[in-house]
Amino acid sequence: METLDEITAKLPSSDDLVKAAIRSLRKRKPDKRSRARQPHPLWSRVGCLFCHGSGYSYAICRKYGFDPDETWIADDERNPNAPRNA
Repeated sequence: METLDEITAKLPSSDDLVKAAIRSLRKRKPDKRSRARQPHPLWSRVGCLFCHGSGYSYAICRKYGFDPDETWIADDERNPNAPRNA
C-alpha cells in the first residue's frame, strides 16, 4: 500500500490541474436552467468553476492559453430546426 507521501509525489502540478479543469469545462454542455438560449463565454464558466469574478476568470483563461471569449451555444441555437427537449 502506498503512503500518503508517495501518492502526493505523483500528483499533477497545480497548472496541470487548472488546465485539465478548463479543458473539461469546455466540453460540458451548459445547464439548461441557466441562460440556455445565450452564448456562454469561457471566462464566465471558469468564473463559476473557480468562484471568481470576470476579471480574474478572464486572466485565468489567458494565463493557461485559452480564449476567454470562446462561446458555447446550445445545439438547437446552431440549428433552429432541431427538436426541442421538453
